Amino acid sequence: MIPRVSGTPVLGNLGELRRDWLGLLTRVAAECGDVGSFRVGPRVGVVINHPALAGELLVRHAEHLEKGPLLTRLARLYMGDGLITCPQAGHAEARAHLAPAFTPRAIARALPGIQACVDAAVEALEPGSTIDVHAWLTRLAIAIVGRALVGEDLDAPALERAATDALRDINHRIRHPLAAPPWWPGRRRRQARATNRTLDALVDAVLARRRAEAASSRDDAVATLLAAPFDDRAIRDHLVTLVLAGFETAASHLAWTLALLATRPDVEADFLQEIRRLPAQPSVDDLDALPRTARILEESLRLYPPAHTLGRKTRSPLTLGPYALPAGTVALVSPWLLHRRADVFADPERFEPERFAAPLPRYATMPFGAGPRVCLGARFATLEARTVLVALARRVRLVPVTPGLPPAETLMTLRPVGFLARVEAAG
Repeated sequence: MIPRVSGTPVLGNLGELRRDWLGLLTRVAAECGDVGSFRVGPRVGVVINHPALAGELLVRHAEHLEKGPLLTRLARLYMGDGLITCPQAGHAEARAHLAPAFTPRAIARALPGIQACVDAAVEALEPGSTIDVHAWLTRLAIAIVGRALVGEDLDAPALERAATDALRDINHRIRHPLAAPPWWPGRRRRQARATNRTLDALVDAVLARRRAEAASSRDDAVATLLAAPFDDRAIRDHLVTLVLAGFETAASHLAWTLALLATRPDVEADFLQEIRRLPAQPSVDDLDALPRTARILEESLRLYPPAHTLGRKTRSPLTLGPYALPAGTVALVSPWLLHRRADVFADPERFEPERFAAPLPRYATMPFGAGPRVCLGARFATLEARTVLVALARRVRLVPVTPGLPPAETLMTLRPVGFLARVEAAG
């Protein structure tokens, strides 16, 4: 029997879900241990909070799972059947067709474009000015996605607005599962249609320009999509997914990294010492040979994984350790929760990159997921993060206006809210 936290007689833990999703997960883990559950109305969620059990679920039992029904159904409003939301039956084939855009060689070819975007953005920063760090990084990440994956500049303001509207709508619907369904006429349906019109227009314009080219030697993600046996709808869904996932997670990860570094001047000093020896235009090998930088980014992902909760639904009964999960069980693995296990990470709330200098238990961290649905763009994201962090630190310092870490907004990703910083020239 899987233990369950207490709740109200009818609604269960709906109030907690609305107020503090991560707080609800924390209570389940604190009261129930490695496996526990909560209830929202008639629906039950099972929280898996042990590295070995989480790996067993996501890897060993992957063929018996679908993506979580609630998030998938809602994210599909905007992403359609893109790589994140498509059913398990078609996922492996779609991933295989997209994989050529994310090979090590393809990512290495993208590095000059990434570097050019970063250099332009950093050079535009004015010492003495104050910026919203997450907003600035979002615009930069959109530019990088445009240059490296799409092959052209994207309409950053329109894309940022559309992404924010979509994420907040999904978040609202997750927190209000008993509210009107997405098809119900009203303000939210109108807003969702307007958001999709924006996304469709951006994608349609890109595809029209690329298809009009007489011959193309490009080898970016759009070229990969157009060469695959996808119909127009599938191309649209995969491209929207790549663009939205590509900039939203990158901006959040880098913003949290900068916020955390500001709390540890000693760690920042070690990082600055490590990057002093780099050439002006570092290569992939140069960026890979930065152990301190790698550990800083890994520790940031441990504390603030952009994908804070992974949901799955069992297609058939399965056994997970000593627990039996019937068909139709909604199982949740939360990297945010898993990464804070005190038996794995001493003083788990502390930003301590050197904890990654020693091997960790398998599946103790999974910022990009695990199993066949692990993030296809993980390597691209890693290279992008190192490039941005290095280029930024060489030219400016971002000094937080308010000491300490900013609050987090729990959308599909964990966004820092109100992270303002003063731009200073690098000393």
